[in-house]
This record gives sequence, C-alpha cells and structure tokens, in this order.
Amino acid sequence: MKTKNRLLQIRLQISAEMGVKLTQSDMGEIIKADQRVIGRYENQEGQPSLGRAIDIAARISRYTGKKYYVEDIFYNA
Repeated sequence: MKTKNRLLQIRLQISAEMGVKLTQSDMGEIIKADQRVIGRYENQEGQPSLGRAIDIAARISRYTGKKYYVEDIFYNA
C-alpha cells in the first residue's frame, strides 16, 4: 500500500476560498518547505515522514483557521 497526499487539492481549495492564487512557493512558506519539495509532494514523487505530516497538517490548520488532520491530507492508495 502506497501513501499519497492531497496537498495540490488543498492548495487549490485554499486559493479558491481566499480568492487569491496560492503558489507552491506560498504553500512552502506556510508549511516551511522549499517550493521544490512542494512540487515533489504534489506530483506524488515523495512523501514526508509521519512527524512531518503531522507538522504540515498543523501548519495548514493554523493558516486557514480550519482543522486539518493528517488523514485529511494523506491517505493510502
């Protein structure tokens, strides 16, 4: 079973809700990662460790004001 993520969908959803284009660089600033790392995550070319996944969910939650859990972002395919 392979782990996948919904970071691209979440970035686009946040963009739509805020009415601004949220770039990979912007998402990188939110979750404290380089834009290249965001690109790899969004293209399913790499996945973060469990600890990093928890941190990503927490940072997105703080940024949006909505509660995101690890299960909302990462799933097994």
